[in-house]
This record gives sequence, structure tokens and C-alpha cells, in this order.
Amino acid sequence: MKTPTLIATGSARHSGIHTKTAFALISLIALFALASCSNDPIFSAIQNEVKLKDPSIEGTVSSMEAINGDLYAANGYIFKRTAGVGSWDKIALPDGASRCAKLASDGTNLYGLFTNSDWTSFNSVQLYTGDSWTPVTGLDNVSQIGSGKGRIYAFIENDGDSSEHTYNAYISTGAGATTFNATPVAEDIGVPTGSSGDYFATTTTVYQLSGTSASSIGSPGSGLCGVVVGSNGNVYTANYGYAYRWDGKDWTSCWLDLENDPATGITILQSASKDLLIIGCDEGYGEVPLDASSGALGSYISPGSDPLSTTDPDDEDQYESSIELYNVSGIFAFTSPVPAGDEYVLYISVNHYKYNGLWGYYDTTQSEWNRE
Repeated sequence: MKTPTLIATGSARHSGIHTKTAFALISLIALFALASCSNDPIFSAIQNEVKLKDPSIEGTVSSMEAINGDLYAANGYIFKRTAGVGSWDKIALPDGASRCAKLASDGTNLYGLFTNSDWTSFNSVQLYTGDSWTPVTGLDNVSQIGSGKGRIYAFIENDGDSSEHTYNAYISTGAGATTFNATPVAEDIGVPTGSSGDYFATTTTVYQLSGTSASSIGSPGSGLCGVVVGSNGNVYTANYGYAYRWDGKDWTSCWLDLENDPATGITILQSASKDLLIIGCDEGYGEVPLDASSGALGSYISPGSDPLSTTDPDDEDQYESSIELYNVSGIFAFTSPVPAGDEYVLYISVNHYKYNGLWGYYDTTQSEWNRE
């Protein structure tokens, strides 16, 4: 944007005054011009009267779980938010572990996948009991873990040509278990991208678990970013262009206006007033309303553009000057635990050289996007 030029005129006797005035005006106009052209959230926050908080959880947040009325988040370390309010407090990792790569839940208990001091080699999968960690035995070299209903999933990459990236999928022996079944539920699958209930997804396929084996329910598209299960049992996934729904018999889809950005994560929000599929992407996120009774997909909406959105229409500009500018590496919706007076809280992991970390939006108590 070009800065307007001011020309001082007048007699020589007043030229010094005019020059100083012109210089001050030019400086002031230049400041506002730069502010209005900048994508820097500091300027955006000023424009929208939102002061950015100092970050509580920096870096990339790989996972979040709600367990026994508390929230947990992992960014290499593990943070706990008691009852979903107040400060995020770091909790101790297991002895010998240097990093938490992922959290998962069996619906009742919290599990962590841990690495050694090189931050890449496998250390352990462990169960958190509230004040200590217990190793989960039966598998070595676990690459990923995922949440499930009454169990967790574990994925181990197969040896061989690294370009193939095939995995075997395993499950724990039950809720609160400290062992994994030795026999895989599925073999030679693609790269795992997420799990929910009795389902897990790779970049191309969704699998359903039945007993101790899993089978494909189809490949609705490529580049799948994960899987979630709705309260009515419908299964959802998404990629850069479409959201997909499995009703137990068939796949249906709806178009996503993500401007060909890859989908980076998926979550579902079902509360008293919201029924939404939420998809994170390279810049911000998108939403698809769901039919409250059938779970059918509606039409894509952008945050703040519709009263159905997680972001209130009054906060659309503030969303567009913050979250929409940045890569979203993870997206998480909770209806419990949340602060008193809130119906839901939406958390987002932002990737940015300066403004990375966990951000949050509270429907009532903090109806603005800001750092946690």
C-alpha cells in the first residue's frame, strides 16, 4: 500500500512550521497505513480491541482429552486444566521419558505415548492414574496411539521400503488396561490419521472395529484428516475438498470451501444450540452444520458468517484477523468441562513462527479468539 504524500505550502516565514506539521502527519498516516495493511495479529488485536494474552501452551499441540472432569493437552509436555477452568499446569512425565508425542483416552482413562531424549525413538505407552504412570506392555516401537470406546488403539509402522509407510493396528485389552493384544486388528494399512469410538482412519480408508478385528467401510476420498463419530452413530471424515458422512450403509458428501487447503484435523461439536462438523485446514477452519436428528450434512459455512457457527457473527472480523491467517494443526471442541456459563469451548493449535500454541474461543465468557 502506498503512503499518501503531503505537500507543505505557504510563505517562507511559516515553512518550518508547515514542514514539521507535514512530517508529523505523514508519520501518523504511515503508521495507520502500515497497521491497516498488516497481517500481524498485534495490529489486528488493536483494531478489534482484543489484547493478546501471553501463551500458556506454546508450540504444536498434538492432542487434547477430557478425563474425569479435567482437560489435558500435549505439546511434548503435558498440561492439565482442572475442571476446564483456570491455569494450565504442567504434570510430570514418566521416569525416563523426555517427550509426550500423543495423548489418547479409552473413554475413562488417559494414556500417553512417550519418546526418549532424542525425541523420536519409542520409550513407552503408559496409563495415567492421576498421580503416577503405569507402562502398557505387549508392544514395542509404537508409532501412534488413538482414542477408542473401551480401549485405545496403537499403530506400528512395518519395516521395509520407507516409501510404502504401511502400519499394523492393535488395541488394548480393555478400559484401564495395561496390556495390548499381541495380534493386530488390521495389517498393512496406510498412514493412520485419527480414531474415534469403534473407528479409525488412514489417509485413504476408514475402518470399523468389531471384536478383535477391523474391516474397511470404504474409501470416500484421499487425504483424509481423521474420523469422528456423532451422537447418533454417524461417522464423519474430511479432506481438502469434501466432508463425508457414513450412515452405516452409504457414504455421502458435501463440498468444503477451503480454497484447496489440505484438511489438518477434524472434530465435532454437539451442544444445546450447535450441531457442527469442524475441519481445520492450512488457513483457519471451516464448518458443516449437521441435521440434529439424522446427522445429514448441510452446506459449508465459514466461521462467523452464520449464527450456526462456533464463532459468533459479531466476532467474524476478529476471527478473520487472527485464526484465519494461520495454519491450524489441531482442532478440539468440548462441551464438558467448560467454565460456568459456557455451552462449549473450541481450542485450536496454531502453527506460526511467533504466535504458535493453543488458542481458545468461549461462546459466552470469552467470545473472542485469543491465546490460552
